[in-house]
Amino acid sequence: MLDHLDRLGVQALSTAMIAQLVAGLMSHTVSAIAPEITRTLHFSSSFIGIYTSCIYLGACLSSLVSGTFIRKYGPARITEYCLLAYAVSLLLCFADWSTIIIGSGLLLGLGKGAVQPAVNTMVSHHTQKSHLNFIFSIKQTAEPIGIALAGILIPYIAIHYDWQVALTFAAVIGAAGAYWCLTVRPDQDTYIDKNEKITPKSLQESFRLVISSPALMKLAFLSICYKGLATTALAYLVTYLVHRDFTLLFAGYALSVSTVGMFAGRLFWGWLADKINSSKAVLAFCGILMGLSTIALAQIEPHSSKALIVCIVFLLGFSSKGWSGVYSAQVALHAPEGRVSEATGGADFFEDIGAIIIPVLFGLLVTHWDKDYHLTFYLVAATTIVTGCLLIFLKKPIHLHHKEAQ
Repeated sequence: MLDHLDRLGVQALSTAMIAQLVAGLMSHTVSAIAPEITRTLHFSSSFIGIYTSCIYLGACLSSLVSGTFIRKYGPARITEYCLLAYAVSLLLCFADWSTIIIGSGLLLGLGKGAVQPAVNTMVSHHTQKSHLNFIFSIKQTAEPIGIALAGILIPYIAIHYDWQVALTFAAVIGAAGAYWCLTVRPDQDTYIDKNEKITPKSLQESFRLVISSPALMKLAFLSICYKGLATTALAYLVTYLVHRDFTLLFAGYALSVSTVGMFAGRLFWGWLADKINSSKAVLAFCGILMGLSTIALAQIEPHSSKALIVCIVFLLGFSSKGWSGVYSAQVALHAPEGRVSEATGGADFFEDIGAIIIPVLFGLLVTHWDKDYHLTFYLVAATTIVTGCLLIFLKKPIHLHHKEAQ
């Protein structure tokens, strides 16, 4: 499936995967050691929910405006700047002040929101439309690897050295990723428009593009529900397992296992979408499965089998993050010619709305109402199960097939 890519295509895919691996590691660094941070700095249990929502608030803002900047400065340059923003945001967590640490999530989000539009622009520029589902799913497998490294390495470093050392390690990885993007800029930033004007009107293009397209709006609504659950479940996974009296190392291992599921899911769902020629069916199955996996997660007790927990978190990762490759490919396929970055940025804006609202609500409910997590997990699971069922049973089908966009 990769034999149709030329040298620049392979370089674009490699750069995208490196960027998403590094971004995956850094964006989950704080959540991987959240119990250590909250214990040391005496934060409340809602800290990680607020921090995560700040990440996606920043991502909302940058994803909307990233298209114009990518056209003007190039996708590799923008990716480089994003990874540097990630690194700086982690170093800001050294401050012994909750406002600065939570605010650092906003800076991390500003980098996060522009990474996907930038790397999608690079890859789509060198990929045939008939291969987008699978190629984008391959690209998306890099993020789970980064999250797995966050789950394995970051808690280990935090326990054996210090959580500040763990943050420094992640920041250095981010700087290395930024340097890689610097080296490929001469090859990948050859189709920029230096005359592109950045105006208030141009910064609204991504939003207008999505709301004017029925297909993109349907994808956007779906992503609000799916991303909200996926972000919440993974952000709280380590904290939830520690709350259930499992060790931080086992909780980090469970987070890593979920990323193995993400890796397998992204390849499987991308292959299946192309095989059966129905992205709609794949997205529906993912929504139902991630909801059921979340309900199973809510049943975990301190005496639960670790093998059972591993199976549950694997399925959670397989479904809750496995859909993103198919989703990203569909956004690119339904984007007007030459406007992949704007379409991706606009769709990611709506996707991030779910990642802003649901983690905060989850944290508030857990803190003030449902300290055992059970009913709160049921509520977020219901959103994706209902959305998946609607995709299957609506009389007017939501057409998400790659042939339509060719």
